[in-house]
Amino acid sequence: MVSSPLRGLSVLFSLRLLSTLVLTCLAAQPFAPAAVPLAARSPYLLSFLQTTDPGPEHSQTWPTGFSRAIVGWAGLVRVDGTVYAWLGDKDTMPGAVRSVAKLNQTLTSTRTIFSLQAGPVELTATFLSPIEPGDFVKQSIPFSYMAMEAQSLDGQTHSVQVYSDISGEWVSGDRSENITWSTELHGSSIYHAVTAAVQHPYEEFGAQANWGTVYYAAQQGPGVTLKAGDSDVRSRQQFVSNGTLDNAVNQTFRAIQLEKDFPVFAYAMDFGQIQSTEAPIVWAIGQVRDSATAGAVLYQDLSGATQTRSLYYVSNYTDDGTLIDDFLNDYPAALSRAEKLDSQLLSAASALGGSDYADLISITARQAYSGTELTIGRNADGGVNTSDVMMFMKDLGFPDNGAGNPVDGLFAIFPAFVAIDPALGGFLLEPLLRFQKSTNYQNPYAAQNLGLAYPNATGLDNSHTKGLEESANMIIMTYGFAKSSRNNAQAVQYYNLLKGWANYCASQALNTSGQTSSDGLSSDGQTNLALKGIIAVKAMAGISRILNNTADATSFTTQAQDLYQQWLQQALAADGHMLLSYGAGQSSWSIGYNMFADLWLETGLLDTSIVDAQVKFVQTQISPFGIAIDSSNLTIAASHWDMFTAAVAARNASAQHALIAAVHSRASQNKQYGQFPAVFSAVDGTEITGFSRQAFLSSGVP
Repeated sequence: MVSSPLRGLSVLFSLRLLSTLVLTCLAAQPFAPAAVPLAARSPYLLSFLQTTDPGPEHSQTWPTGFSRAIVGWAGLVRVDGTVYAWLGDKDTMPGAVRSVAKLNQTLTSTRTIFSLQAGPVELTATFLSPIEPGDFVKQSIPFSYMAMEAQSLDGQTHSVQVYSDISGEWVSGDRSENITWSTELHGSSIYHAVTAAVQHPYEEFGAQANWGTVYYAAQQGPGVTLKAGDSDVRSRQQFVSNGTLDNAVNQTFRAIQLEKDFPVFAYAMDFGQIQSTEAPIVWAIGQVRDSATAGAVLYQDLSGATQTRSLYYVSNYTDDGTLIDDFLNDYPAALSRAEKLDSQLLSAASALGGSDYADLISITARQAYSGTELTIGRNADGGVNTSDVMMFMKDLGFPDNGAGNPVDGLFAIFPAFVAIDPALGGFLLEPLLRFQKSTNYQNPYAAQNLGLAYPNATGLDNSHTKGLEESANMIIMTYGFAKSSRNNAQAVQYYNLLKGWANYCASQALNTSGQTSSDGLSSDGQTNLALKGIIAVKAMAGISRILNNTADATSFTTQAQDLYQQWLQQALAADGHMLLSYGAGQSSWSIGYNMFADLWLETGLLDTSIVDAQVKFVQTQISPFGIAIDSSNLTIAASHWDMFTAAVAARNASAQHALIAAVHSRASQNKQYGQFPAVFSAVDGTEITGFSRQAFLSSGVP
């Protein structure tokens, strides 16, 4: 059954399901972030276009990958013999290439759409990275679409040809790496396949996968020509001169960058004499790491046993050619599904938080999903096991520290995933829960992640000081998944593990001695961290209750209520706002974002008066680009915690909208390289860390 993408959406603000939803047509949005996603489908298929160039011209810069290195993706259009650049840096293009004028830019949760003017013709370029709730095969396909349409602006017919290429920069972050390529036909499609000559399975270079195959595909047709492996200059010059390519495949394999020679892989499409295109031309770009010798992710438990895991789609596809052909042919249906999802998400967001909130969803959803990979295990005979499903999340915010399923980062985004597609919540928790159930795991608290070298997902039992933080996060997420999905199987399977963590939280939550929070605070009596631990104890009571364990439910409820009453006596200032820590001065404070968990799970600990007093105070601390996490540093803001706080402010529309507007201001601001950072200065917006981190979607659709 396909789950509704609206399930739980209203949790962020009203904390109840929407009773009605009117689907509205997507309108052009004035929101103009400094960088927008193009292909955003996996941790290794992720590209952005900086859009901060001055003036009306569009094509003045190259797309970049997550690491901010250029990944060459060029677009040219020839109108009545005059050539314009619509993607890539026109100043590096051959010949007298002009730049198109940007008429409009529209962002949705799945698409970036540019309306561009090339002389007397308007072009519409659509970059679609699907989000496919309820369809595990489609959700796991590591491909993205680019489509182009054209129409006359003056009512006359015009001769129109369109060109696009990608460079070998998509294959590896090591630009000296030698690459090989081929061009193949399959069904109604044609594709360039580009791969590193020497494969390095499960290794990264410059935040790019150092193994696998990059595909650039198009549908065959009478007006389609191609060129593979020639230099960027010669390939583009041929189109500039002729409007076509010569279908040649250069067999001189070489490095991604050899001096100024970049091998590129190109297509040209001739529309002929038209007033408007009858249907869009469609390209597909993908990065496939599954092969006969390597999978997509390597999972290792505490026994040292390793498991090669493949993306879920291999349960339906045994060869890449069929996958590519089906993906391209599915574009009309994929676009229809995307339009429906976009309308639902953006309409719901507008109803809940206004246009600023809708804007934030439009830039964060693809970014969040692109950090995840839905996988299945393999049997001893090599066959796939669709009953063994795990979802992995690479922490995209830190390119030199690519943690797998970081628990604190996962907590910040988890409500969004279970709102859009509840089943994914269980799949994200599974690899963390599975290795910690082993008797080899001796810590009384939860692990922090699956190691720091994704796509090597390695279970670790090392000690750390975030035991309360991570244990509480795991309990809260497990309960949130069970409530959202109405699936108790995971809670049953890991009940004893969760119960042990709940006992740990009960013993550590009140005083937080020796504990470090997600934000790096390590003082005793941290009010915000203590509250999270107490909420986790109450969440464990909820887990026990849905499993009909009345004795444990009663015990954990009593403990949570007792801890909460003790917390109240120490945590609040005279005006009711949360102090930074017990005994701190009356002017100290925390934004108290962990209140969100109580409201989301409906654990019923927090008094309305406590929440209202906190929100009233928080509203007085909002800076131009957000609100600081706490009074220990009045400049450091985190978008995800700011938006959790906006959720807490559901009863105070003024405070809620002010918080959203501040984060929106930072998302709109042209700072540095453009990719939105998770942590930045609340005062001037300067990036601090975590650019493009998925946790930002917590400002989207928990």
